[in-house]
Amino acid sequence: MLTALACAALVGGVAKPASADLPGRLPGSLPIIPGITPGTTYREQPPPSDEGMLPFASDSFDTVYPGALHHFFYAIGSNELVDANDAQLAATARRNALIVLPPWKDQIAAKLKAANPGLRVLVYKETFVSTESDKATGKSVSGVPWAKAKPSWLLRGGDGQPLASSSVPYYYFADVGNPAYQDAWASNVLREITARGSPWDGVFIDDFLPTTYYHADGNVGEVAKYPSDQQWQPAMASFAARVGPRVQAAGKLAIANMGGTWADPRYAEWNTSVVLSYLSGGLDEFFTHWWGSDEPQDSSYFDTVQRIGQRLEQAGKIFLAQTTNNQEPDARASLYGYVTALMFANGHTAFSYASDPSYDVGESWLPIYGMPVGRALGAAAPLYDQSQPGPPVWIRKFSRALAIANPGDSPKTVAFDVREYCNVPPGALVAGHTTVGPRAGALLDPTVFC
Repeated sequence: MLTALACAALVGGVAKPASADLPGRLPGSLPIIPGITPGTTYREQPPPSDEGMLPFASDSFDTVYPGALHHFFYAIGSNELVDANDAQLAATARRNALIVLPPWKDQIAAKLKAANPGLRVLVYKETFVSTESDKATGKSVSGVPWAKAKPSWLLRGGDGQPLASSSVPYYYFADVGNPAYQDAWASNVLREITARGSPWDGVFIDDFLPTTYYHADGNVGEVAKYPSDQQWQPAMASFAARVGPRVQAAGKLAIANMGGTWADPRYAEWNTSVVLSYLSGGLDEFFTHWWGSDEPQDSSYFDTVQRIGQRLEQAGKIFLAQTTNNQEPDARASLYGYVTALMFANGHTAFSYASDPSYDVGESWLPIYGMPVGRALGAAAPLYDQSQPGPPVWIRKFSRALAIANPGDSPKTVAFDVREYCNVPPGALVAGHTTVGPRAGALLDPTVFC
């Protein structure tokens, strides 16, 4: 539960640090704001309305500022956008920077691009070989459809037969380490996305995973040629090394989906290194929330994903962060994911919230996304408090908003300096404070503290 209150009047209040490296306390048992000196005058502030969250119209769209977090829509469900009218398509196109669609929705892609020429639309393609295709168009989600796959391009199980995915039975494991398969995959996809009149700005590569665990029913040894992660990863990396540069050389994007493995300590470095070396970017499909879980991941995940996001931003790579859970809508889950992404977003990160991993429930566009956060005023910073155990709360200031994330397991109350948002006389400090629940976030309009 998010609560927000302003600091009480503390005229002539004195803030004394408890130690050289940890903040002390403000009068009233609030954590000290870094940089406050003794003798500072505090101004009494009115409490923000609606528990600190101002009401924002659901049809208002964020203006894209340098450093602002973008939005994207992973619209791969069979019914997504099919029945949308022109006005609805235009609204979706305006509020997103990137949209992923299956190949048979090329006409919808063209309408979206017409409504927003700056929108990037990617065609969805699998690393697996699918035995199914769209009945109306014959188009396949596979880079190499079943009818064109040579027997040597299919991986086998222990029985010598082509190995199907345990998750999607009509997907068959492809030998992603086979150069002939890699070349065929790249050639087929490039032919599709560079054809005359094509609406596609690139390819979205699904199931680009560092392990076969999730498609082999938890038994990586089932894949006879690559019976371990250590053997599978070089094969998948070679796929990226051969396909990614070819796609990008054609002026198109190549973005891969690492599923929920990206921030897994076993795979985080591999995933990040492959994207940095060969691809335009990647998707963390279960950003802050694991598949099917309504509880956010812990503070170690938060720390890891912050490092990953910063590395991708510094390299100019696209980071797609999608919070996925099983409630419609879950404001707490979506806000925590959104704020977590705001902590490192610097122009190349886009966020999405999916209330159902089936991806057939429509776009989850929530009112808070309409808050124009503006440009980042600096990097995210931790707010430590020795009296509140656990990891620190993180805050990042934007020109029109304050983003606060608490990755810890207990509620935290923090104070923050908002004088740069207010017209105050020299020597005066304008301070606000808020309580953020465990594994939760807050996005505040700082002017309510003025």
